[in-house]
Amino acid sequence: GKVAVLGFSVGGLIAWKAALGGLQVERLFALSSTRLRYEEKRPMCSTYLFYGENDKFRPTEEWFRKLNLEMNLYDGQEHYFYSNEAIAMDVGRKIIELSTAKS
Repeated sequence: GKVAVLGFSVGGLIAWKAALGGLQVERLFALSSTRLRYEEKRPMCSTYLFYGENDKFRPTEEWFRKLNLEMNLYDGQEHYFYSNEAIAMDVGRKIIELSTAKS
């Protein structure tokens, strides 16, 4: 069956490429996957991307619009925003909510 994938940094890019390559992904969650900014095609699954607002390598707002993806930014945060315990808890709650929501 289909899987849900959580990837951090380059792991998010690997998951993205796997989904494009045929891995049956239902939901893809990627945190600080800055190399996605070079991608021109998105996987055909529910895709949730999380970044620190101040991560200078995160995809641009134009990139998100072009691929019809929502920006999930953490104010004032850098690349390793998820290492903050409160933020990690928030991201975890969001992932659970999105994973249990009906597709």
